[in-house]
Amino acid sequence: MTVPKWWDKLDEYAAVRMEELGIPLERIGLSDHKHDIPWCAFNPFDKTGGGFGPGGRIELDSGVFNPDLKAPLGRKADAAWKKARLRTRMDSVIAHEYEEGSGYSHDEAVERAPDTELPIPAAARELARTIRDGDRKRKRSH
Repeated sequence: MTVPKWWDKLDEYAAVRMEELGIPLERIGLSDHKHDIPWCAFNPFDKTGGGFGPGGRIELDSGVFNPDLKAPLGRKADAAWKKARLRTRMDSVIAHEYEEGSGYSHDEAVERAPDTELPIPAAARELARTIRDGDRKRKRSH
């Protein structure tokens, strides 16, 4: 499978943005052997928003572009994601993956992302907070 023509620009932007937020260079990017990508900060094939791997390495993926990306967080979180600007989504996902890649479980990363030590903008903190609150609400209702 070949990567899309625009992938290199998104990959560069994701790497630069992570570096701007203080992600150590050794934690930026993953390999994707399934698609013959030795390293990428932006994976055009995955669709979850982002991910992390060995050594706490993180990447963004094409899910950040999907305004209808659904997680079981409820209408308010879905609406906030849909309304958010791309950079806000990216920064929120970077914060979440940074926390998860730092050794926290997914649920703990959802809790920690709004208060991450990373210098993400207020809008990204608010999006992460809305996602966290939706996750808490979902857990209480089960």
